[in-house]
Amino acid sequence: MEYVMNGRNRPRMGNNDEIMAPHGCYPCKGEDKWVAIAVSNDEEWDALRKAMGNPVWGNDTKFSDKFNRWLNRDELNKLIADWTKEFTHYEVMHKLQDVGVRCRRRSQYPGVNKRPSCGRSVVFLWNKITRLEARQLSTVPLDISFNC
Repeated sequence: MEYVMNGRNRPRMGNNDEIMAPHGCYPCKGEDKWVAIAVSNDEEWDALRKAMGNPVWGNDTKFSDKFNRWLNRDELNKLIADWTKEFTHYEVMHKLQDVGVRCRRRSQYPGVNKRPSCGRSVVFLWNKITRLEARQLSTVPLDISFNC
């Protein structure tokens, strides 16, 4: 959308966010178990630290505010991942949700692409559209469901 609207290619960000930190997917106990965590303000950061047992590093000045957490997000992500690895994805999710931190376990659907009812392919084709059309499109609510 950035390219269509402004003619710029955005860099890849992976699970990072332009303003939130921590923001990403973190490994948990078990094989290929993950949670997504998003902290958008200082209140949520305080709640996350509390849920984690108030680790000493949580009071470091490089994590003292939203901007500093974002600047030091790589180190912060490693520290949080060290904590999440100690628990199952359900345990982390409930610990954080209980204190108001946005957290969700990653859902897995093993074999969903092998089900006979999913034999058909769903393909989205993007055609070149004008900036005006893109602006109009961005105001249309999008609701997509897959019945497999």
